[in-house]
Amino acid sequence: MRRELMPTLGRPSVERLRSTILIPAVDEVLGSVDADIGTKDRHVVEFMSQVAVKVPYAMITRLLGLPPADAAWLRTRVLPLAGAMEFPASSSSLSMALDAKSELIDYLKETIGKRRPGDDETFLDFLVPRDQPVDEAALSFVTLFMLGATETSVAAIGKVLYAVLANDVELSALANAEYRMQVIRETLRLEPPTHTIVRYASTDLELHGVEIPRRSTLLLSLGSASRDETIFSDPDTWRPGRPDQRLLAFSAGPHTCLGAQLALAEFDMLFDRLAARFAGIQRTDAMEDVRSGLWRLRERGHVFRQPDKLHVELLRHSEQAESRTNA
Repeated sequence: MRRELMPTLGRPSVERLRSTILIPAVDEVLGSVDADIGTKDRHVVEFMSQVAVKVPYAMITRLLGLPPADAAWLRTRVLPLAGAMEFPASSSSLSMALDAKSELIDYLKETIGKRRPGDDETFLDFLVPRDQPVDEAALSFVTLFMLGATETSVAAIGKVLYAVLANDVELSALANAEYRMQVIRETLRLEPPTHTIVRYASTDLELHGVEIPRRSTLLLSLGSASRDETIFSDPDTWRPGRPDQRLLAFSAGPHTCLGAQLALAEFDMLFDRLAARFAGIQRTDAMEDVRSGLWRLRERGHVFRQPDKLHVELLRHSEQAESRTNA
């Protein structure tokens, strides 16, 4: 299925999704935040729950043709799947994941059963064609795709904002497309949302003097590899625009994340629209321990590492605040 999906999630296809999927999803979430601010010229928001979580789920519901109103329910079923991938996985977490997956598959079957001729085609129609019997294996893949398209993005979005705040980057600087992508890629290098992945040795090998028998289970640290001092100069420093911007955040080779281009476009669109809509973003007292250039972030998770909470203050453009007050 990977081979069939690659063209649909490649860069040209993703560019077309910007206007039909990404912009509506991002604008809906930021519009909701904007409405909460009302006529005030500044307002404190908890960025993780109000933005970082909502944008990926607004995106995935639109991409799959699911009701956007179901986003909150979907997350309660996706989170157990992520929990089952943490180390060490307990029997209870695995049981919860299986139950959640079963509920998601039943939900998808119900959604597929409601499809009618003439409905707009969605990515779900590509994964589960309308003219073919519903394939349980395809539905299982959809649940995995939902996990990969949401919780890794939640983590990445939070990390990018934290990097911006910790390094005193002005929100207006993110209006520059080239610099914005440098910020995103450098953050993903320094702090990938998925720190550890599992792989299996396909043959006997020796790595740095360690004998690894065939079929051994290997835990590979993307976080450590992304700070390899033999590859990156000054690897522990956040430095957008560094010459070598190779990324392992989306894995590599035959296991490269299928949605890598979609995820990068999603992050790019979010921070572009954020910079256009608001005049600035600042740390609050709840983040007083954040010092410039220092990564001191309280995170949850080992595989899917994400900020716990990010309380920030959003500043309106002066003309926006004035027009709302007059209205």
